[in-house]
Order: sequence, then structure tokens, then C-alpha cells
Amino acid sequence: MTLRKGLNLNLESLDTFFMLLHGDLNTFKTHLCGSMLRWVLQKEGSVVYLNLAGEDGMRTLANFPEIKPSEHLWEADDYHSIEQAQEDLEAKPVEGLVIDGGKAFAEKVALKITKGVNRPLMVSNEKGVSNTDWPDMHFYLPQMIQRLRRCGKWVIMTCTSDVAASPLDTEGRWFEKKSRKIRPDFPGKSSGFSGHWFDFMGYCEMEASLGKITRQLHFQYDDRFATRARVVTPFKKAIKVPEGPDCWEVIYKELEKHCVRGHLEETATVQTKGKLTL
Repeated sequence: MTLRKGLNLNLESLDTFFMLLHGDLNTFKTHLCGSMLRWVLQKEGSVVYLNLAGEDGMRTLANFPEIKPSEHLWEADDYHSIEQAQEDLEAKPVEGLVIDGGKAFAEKVALKITKGVNRPLMVSNEKGVSNTDWPDMHFYLPQMIQRLRRCGKWVIMTCTSDVAASPLDTEGRWFEKKSRKIRPDFPGKSSGFSGHWFDFMGYCEMEASLGKITRQLHFQYDDRFATRARVVTPFKKAIKVPEGPDCWEVIYKELEKHCVRGHLEETATVQTKGKLTL
């Protein structure tokens, strides 16, 4: 091993990346993933759609006949089958990999840690009594998720969203904390720290009015929801996601533009309306 100096951690190309898409239910997350896999298949690349038992994203894939369940669809129903999938993909990585979804992934890791109990136990403050469920959860979950980087060239995980307090907020108990954001629905502290696990964290937002549906994918910083984009030129506005099976191409081109220094000349727009409070 050697010491490396002067590293540039921003992505200057999209040769490989790890992305999380989070948002409410039915906000085009799985559809965008299906479009990405279709895009890879059109390039004659290999793909895998890893469905976690309890998710029903497979139904959305019916819009993409190129994705064949008998060839491209895997399903993991417990921690051991997730490990098996990771071992198989590490031995033979694919070009396009989708993991649907993050919350179910975390639940299966939790069941492994708790030996089948529904949720991790709180660490007891009683003298002589201790429990490591949550510390183990916050150690093994990011390890398992970041291991997925080695399984594919372009990797996307989906996750539902929840409203969570900042892990750095020191005011009051958890339900009294005011610095709340829409974050990926990972358990415990992982919800707040998960942005560091990915190259991109995009928030999927959909609005419907008067029969018109607007789909937006956010990578720009916003006080209301958690995002991340490890690119050279920061995002300043949302990407409008078009309808149809080719929507991923629009997203990819926008990501590619932001990997080039000084390529974009955008006017900053106000994206926030104050912090989200409950």
C-alpha cells in the first residue's frame, strides 16, 4: 500500500457511479431505474435488477420488455441471499445494477443482527446490562451497502423517504428536534449519514395538477430534502424528468454536463421555503 496525495474526489466522468434515488411512493424511482437498465441493454451490456422481498417494483418493469425476468431479475428474501447476490456479482460484475429498495435491504440486515427480532433493541443504561444491536446496525448496514459498489459499473439503489431530524441536532429529545429534512428511510442515525455512502443522492418529486404531471429529480442542495452530487459543477436546479422509457438518457446527459468544469452557466434560483418542521 502507498500514500496518495493531491486527490480529486469529484467525478469528472461517469465511467462508474453509485446512486441513491429516494422519494415518496409512486414518484418514478423504479421507472427511472428500469429506463437505466434498458439503456444499458441497448448498449449490449449486462444488467441485474435485485428485488428485495417485500418490494413490488417488479410490476413497474413490465413497461420495459427488454428486461426479461428469467434473465435479469433476482430476488433476495433474507440477509444470506443478499450476501450470496453480492458474492456472485463481485465475482462477475454487471454494467447496470438496480437494488430495490433500500428500506427492505436495511430491514433484512437488522433481522440478521437481532436474530429474527422485529427491530433492534435500545442500548440499556442499566448497570451490568448492555445491548449492541444499534451499534452493530450502524456499522454493518453501511458496510453492506457500500459493498454494492464492487458489483456493477452503474449502480442505483431506491429507497422511500421519511422526515428525520439532523443527527447533529443537540436540542432536546428526538421528537423535539427542529432541524428536520426529508431523508432516505434508513433506520436510526443511518438516515442522516447515508448521503456519504453514495456518489449521487437524488430526491424524486412529482406534482400533479389539472391533469398535468411534473416530475423533478433534485441533486442541488436544499433545506427541505437530502441530496448529494459528487460532481465538478454543482447543480443549481432540478432536472425535469420526461415521460417514456428513454427518460434515463436525459438524466445521464445532465450528470455528464456537471462533470465538466465551467461547462454550465446557470443562474442560481431560490429553492428553499424554510426548514421543514413538524
